[in-house]
Amino acid sequence: MQELYAASQSNPAELKRLLTELKHRKVPKANALAGKVRTSLDALRQKLEEEPPKAPPKTEKEPSIRSSPTHRIVACQKCGQRLRIELSEEPRKQRCPTCKASFTTAYQEGVLSVVFERAEYENGTTQNDQLLNVTLGDAYRLFNADKGAGWEEIELTRRRLIQQYHPDKVAALGPKLRELAEVEGKRINIAFALLRKERGL
Repeated sequence: MQELYAASQSNPAELKRLLTELKHRKVPKANALAGKVRTSLDALRQKLEEEPPKAPPKTEKEPSIRSSPTHRIVACQKCGQRLRIELSEEPRKQRCPTCKASFTTAYQEGVLSVVFERAEYENGTTQNDQLLNVTLGDAYRLFNADKGAGWEEIELTRRRLIQQYHPDKVAALGPKLRELAEVEGKRINIAFALLRKERGL
């Protein structure tokens, strides 16, 4: 026990264990050693009280883990470019770096809304107006025909296409898809009128 005490004089935890063990021994040597252990423990306590607390060792700052995302990735409606959108409750007007399409973003109650504006060209026309500028070549391509194709074949293709984009067929779709279907229906009619005029019908 004396050897254990000599080896543990600066270790309060070991001294407490030794003191617990000595309490069970009722011999004079054990009582004398218990007194020395108590004196050593008191000295260690007093030393700790006098010394200012040491600052914890400096460690490299770990990057904080965010509980919620700060950005989302969405595809540009016009060109498909992946866009990194910062989540902000304030509405923000932004542009696609690739095609320059304008859009507005807002993040509220965990939902990101991205609203693309209609593309407007330098001459003041919109994307839909551009789609309605159908040439004779566009008309033949639309009906998957060439100048030698029979008129009956062109008429059948027109009927099939018009049925696909008819308002009743797209009524259950979203407003943008309904608008696109309406524009495509107009393109089909413009192309058909061009071919009739070209063939003198």
